[in-house]
Amino acid sequence: EMYQYRFLYYNLDDILQRSNRASFHPVVTYRANAAHRFFAVARQPVQGEDGRVSHLAVFAQEVTEQLKAEERLLRSQALLNATQELAHVGGWEWNAVSKTGAWTEETYRIHDLHDLLASNHTLEAKVLFEKSLACYDPADRPVIMEAFRRCLELGTSYDLELPFTTVKGRRLWIRTLGKAVWRGDQIVGAQGNLVNVTDKKQAELNYRTLFNEMLDGFALHEIVVDESGTPSNYRFLAVNPAFERMTGLSAADIIGRTVLDIMPNIEHRWIDTYGRVA
Repeated sequence: EMYQYRFLYYNLDDILQRSNRASFHPVVTYRANAAHRFFAVARQPVQGEDGRVSHLAVFAQEVTEQLKAEERLLRSQALLNATQELAHVGGWEWNAVSKTGAWTEETYRIHDLHDLLASNHTLEAKVLFEKSLACYDPADRPVIMEAFRRCLELGTSYDLELPFTTVKGRRLWIRTLGKAVWRGDQIVGAQGNLVNVTDKKQAELNYRTLFNEMLDGFALHEIVVDESGTPSNYRFLAVNPAFERMTGLSAADIIGRTVLDIMPNIEHRWIDTYGRVA
């Protein structure tokens, strides 16, 4: 196959005059079918007996597949960052051996530390994790530290939802998850996710407010079926204050219990009706 080479330097005399050390440059080559191939080219000046550079040794190694792999990795990283931003899910990892760690871009954003990414400013992993711990309420910090300790020492996973204040003072709710990273039978680190669940928490609060303040009585039931799959009972999961006022039944007395435990003489048609709509 015939190749046409396009080097970064064209004037050999200029190269010889300026070359006093080995250096590397990527060089694009063109194939007959117009597909690009890439080479890492090393140039090494060779001195004559008088100590002056007399000629230049050039070595080339093809790196086409390496560059393509790096491009695919960058595309995957961009997709990961976009997905995490849309889902408000960040990732983190901690190497217990080297005491180093890493965050994904969304983890920086959740902490309001994304300015560090824009400025290419880096902080030591230990400093990042200290900043993260400071975002939790003081009463919750021992909870997080104990969960992280048990994860690293015992391999116990954790999944917690806690209030969170970013470095810029935004008040959030986050879900933090962690699991141990094993190498053979030894724990060598931990990795997990940090999820911004503020919207979900606000929706739950709105529902709870509506549930508690609505004038109509409301009860949430779980249908219990017999061996044939026929509804035979139902269990109280939640009731609102209006239901308590209307029925005289207290939530503290009925939540978790079945209707037949509370009212054994209830007409079975109520069970059948709820079973049909469940």
